[in-house]
Amino acid sequence: MEERHYVNSPPGRRRIERVRQNSSSGISKVVQLVGVSFALVCITQIVLNTYFWQQPANPNAPCPSGWTKFISSCYLISSVANAWDYAKENCESHEAHLVILNDEMEWRFVNYLGGELKLWIGLYVSTDCWSSPDVQWVDGTKLNFTLVKHLNQGFWTTPHGWFYIDPSLPCINNWSLATYPQNLHWICEKMYN
Repeated sequence: MEERHYVNSPPGRRRIERVRQNSSSGISKVVQLVGVSFALVCITQIVLNTYFWQQPANPNAPCPSGWTKFISSCYLISSVANAWDYAKENCESHEAHLVILNDEMEWRFVNYLGGELKLWIGLYVSTDCWSSPDVQWVDGTKLNFTLVKHLNQGFWTTPHGWFYIDPSLPCINNWSLATYPQNLHWICEKMYN
C-alpha cells in the first residue's frame, strides 16, 4: 500500500489517513461482495424456478410423452393451429379438455408454457334462445377467477365467442375473445393419475 507523505503533517496524521484509506476500501469490498452475492442468489432463484416449473409433483405418476406436468395436471400445446371447436375435440380425443384456468398460478404457468403463441383456452360464451350470454368453461363450470375483473366487461354482451390467451397483450389483461372463427394453437389439460 502506498504511504502518503505530507510536508507539514505530523507522523500521527499519516497513520490516520492510512486507516481511513483501509477502512473505505474494506467497506467498498463488502458492498461489492454483497452485490455479487445478491446477483448469484437471483440467478440461482431463476434457475430453480425454471427447473421446478417443469418438474413433476410426483415423479412416479408420469404424464404421457410430449405432455408437461404442473401440480396435478398434464398439459399439451398443439403443434398446429385450428378453430376452437376442432381444438376442443382434439383435446377430448386425448382424454383431456381445453385448459381450465383455476387460479393465478396455473394462469402464469400456461402463459410461461405457451411463450409467444396465442392459445385457445376452455372458456367460451354460450347462449340459448331464452337467456342472456353465459361465460363458462368446457366442463360446464361458471367463470370464477379473480383476474377476470380486469377484463373488458363488453365481453359478456356478445352472443357467442371463444377465449384465448394473447401474449402480445398486457399480462393481466391477456385474455381475448374471438367472435368469429380463427385458427390458433391450443393447450389441453388432463389430470394425471
